[in-house]
Amino acid sequence: MPEPTPMPEPTPIGLYVGLIGLASGAALLLVQGVRADRHLWHHLMAFLVPAVTALSYTAMVLGQGVSVLPSGRVYYWARWADAAFGATVLVLNTALVALPRPSSRRGALLAGLAAANVITMGSGLFAGFSVEPAARWTWYLVGSGAYAAVLWMLFVRVPKEARRQGVSHRRRQGFWQLAFLLVGVAVLYPLWWVATPLGLGWVGLSTAVFVFAVLDIVSKALYGIVLVRTVRKRSADERTARSPFPPGSP
Repeated sequence: MPEPTPMPEPTPIGLYVGLIGLASGAALLLVQGVRADRHLWHHLMAFLVPAVTALSYTAMVLGQGVSVLPSGRVYYWARWADAAFGATVLVLNTALVALPRPSSRRGALLAGLAAANVITMGSGLFAGFSVEPAARWTWYLVGSGAYAAVLWMLFVRVPKEARRQGVSHRRRQGFWQLAFLLVGVAVLYPLWWVATPLGLGWVGLSTAVFVFAVLDIVSKALYGIVLVRTVRKRSADERTARSPFPPGSP
């Protein structure tokens, strides 16, 4: 029986950076959620994303969720498997800012967003397992196409449905700010993927893991904090606008 291929030593420092950053963000979001009396679903979803991603980093630090492929390349696949959950919840949480009212149209739109996002992350997972460059780039193109569908639904269909529902301008403005922030960070993932050993191999494994960890902290922890604060602020602005009394009046 052949001996198992050893995992890389030492563990890339980026895994520890990601674990600490994501766990800290999850803890902060948990405290904010416990104290909140409104928008509990937004708080819960924002907390779950960095919390679950921190678990995937824990697994990778322990040597799980990582494989050495026949080519000898080390592949930390747990982060891609986790992204199918985390990135999908991020997109849904953002869409719900613009679509607070339940409807069959909203349900179908959210389901489409979730499906396209899972296909995007699943393609990234299979691209990493692919040994042949042709297979890797095929999965890259599939994932890019699926993410184009995510962008179309997020920037075209969601705003259209929000206007149809009569959602306030303040709330829609908050959605646009969050959507551009989310996508602005998200597009850095495929761009960096090209430079890593999964793509053209311009950087080494440790550098690739470190930058991916920083992107995860920004997109999954810091973004969640910005989202819940934006939702609270827009909601407070709406209540103030509806109030017959000016702010600060007795």
